[in-house]
Amino acid sequence: MNTLVIAAAAMAMLATLTLAQDPANEWLGYATATYPQGTKITRAEAKWQVPADPKVPGLFQSPWFGIESTDNLNLIQPVNPWDGARWYGMTEYFQWSPENNRDSQTIEARAGDTLHGTVVYDEATQSYTQTQNNLRTGQSTSMVVPIQKDSNGNYKNYDHLWVVYEKVPIVCGQLPASGKVLFFDIEIEFDGKLVTPEWTTAFVVDKCDNRAQLVNSTSVLLTWNP
Repeated sequence: MNTLVIAAAAMAMLATLTLAQDPANEWLGYATATYPQGTKITRAEAKWQVPADPKVPGLFQSPWFGIESTDNLNLIQPVNPWDGARWYGMTEYFQWSPENNRDSQTIEARAGDTLHGTVVYDEATQSYTQTQNNLRTGQSTSMVVPIQKDSNGNYKNYDHLWVVYEKVPIVCGQLPASGKVLFFDIEIEFDGKLVTPEWTTAFVVDKCDNRAQLVNSTSVLLTWNP
């Protein structure tokens, strides 16, 4: 299968990840970081190690982190999809109304690689630039996301961050055999200031004991029973 066909298939599958306002009905365990109401995320970043390959193929899935608008209708996310047969890295933007899904070019990733995602606000252009880097290969991909205006003509405010495992398997063996992925060196700036946010954890679908655990203020561990 050539690169263009693979990329087109990946885009089609990624669109199925985000069909409803978040938290979406295909999420497993997740963590949320917030700060006092009215503040804006101006920079966010995290690293994680690509999990082991699943023993049972076929499930399109992804661990990821991302920032979202107050109304939960605009999501900017460095993602790490498994397309059913291989891992890769990329960045994605999903907007619910009017529906708009954009994906960057993909970069190589394999089990054990460390990925580094960043999201940075640019006040002058009212946009966010998100990047995804593979620290083993040096490959990088990025995308600029203009901030959507609300019904009153004001730019939307991105005020919370997610760390998520998505999507729901048919059998638990479709999840990575390592049973975990650690997001670490998480940094979040609100209004240009590096802060310690308030973290909460939860899950949407209770499958395979997939849960998020706060290790400390800069690390979130996603675990499951494969």
